[in-house]
Amino acid sequence: MNGQDVIEDEFYAAVRTAAVIDRSHFGRVEVTGKDALDLLHRLSTNDLLACKAGHTIGTVFTNDKGRVVDFVRVVVRDSKTLAITSPGRSAQFIEWVNKYCIMEDISLTDVTSSTAMITVIGPDSTSLVSQVFGVNPSPATCVELNGPAGRMVILRDCSFCTDIIDIIAGIEGARTIMDLLAPRAKRMGEIAYEAFRITRGIPASGTELSNAFNPYEAGLRQAISFTKGCYLGQEVIARLETYDKIQRKLVGLVFDEDPATADARPTLCKNSREIGWRTSMSSHPIQGQYVGLGIVRKDEVEPGDSVVINANGTAIRGIVKQIPISLSPHHEA
Repeated sequence: MNGQDVIEDEFYAAVRTAAVIDRSHFGRVEVTGKDALDLLHRLSTNDLLACKAGHTIGTVFTNDKGRVVDFVRVVVRDSKTLAITSPGRSAQFIEWVNKYCIMEDISLTDVTSSTAMITVIGPDSTSLVSQVFGVNPSPATCVELNGPAGRMVILRDCSFCTDIIDIIAGIEGARTIMDLLAPRAKRMGEIAYEAFRITRGIPASGTELSNAFNPYEAGLRQAISFTKGCYLGQEVIARLETYDKIQRKLVGLVFDEDPATADARPTLCKNSREIGWRTSMSSHPIQGQYVGLGIVRKDEVEPGDSVVINANGTAIRGIVKQIPISLSPHHEA
């Protein structure tokens, strides 16, 4: 089996059955203190105070202009809260929260290097985790247990058109967890995961998660509460929704050729008119197609439209796709 076949096997395992990947490079911060959850609530878009211990919630930390700082999954526990940040963003997350801490009783500890996070993705992920660890978390919940890898936190997220289960344990338990899961699930590499992430419209740091965009544009409307009180950037975000001022949206893109470009955020055009930017792009094709994400003017682009990207002097044509991206009639992504 060649390298391309391996990547496609890993990708379709996440689509059809279950794939397992080590995502320990995502940031993990323990937040303690009686004001911990309240401060996180006042700095981000979702209603964290509505969560009880044992629940998880995705929320967007925004600046005062309503632009994205990071998308963070908050895990509410009895004794401490766990914040899962984008890769390499744990230190910046701590600095951001501390910037707005005045008299609050809160302490943030970066535990990224002392813990591991193994992730199971796909429709069979819940049954697989149940078989291996004897727990079956409901969507948006977490379970804590003493297992074969020591103290473990298992959380389930269904926010992006797929089942994703993260298993967090001490760094020394990573290999044990992987050894237990790998015989029952396809082990996934970063190339296949990136293609899968894109087809599901999962935003990533430095691409969709950027201070160039607001949460609507990054495809994170589900992480915004419209009933909670004030938070940093709330006035801007509420005004966008109330007065229908949201001008751009996240879309899928499919190219038959590799639109490699030196530009970090190349321009997308429709009928010779600039309509937005390509933000993410897979480095390898799946079924002969390169998948991407773009942020475009919402009233000018629909699924099925043809767009053009200038790739090193060559115009490469692509098709706009609805998220989740379907790659072919025979392989629903």
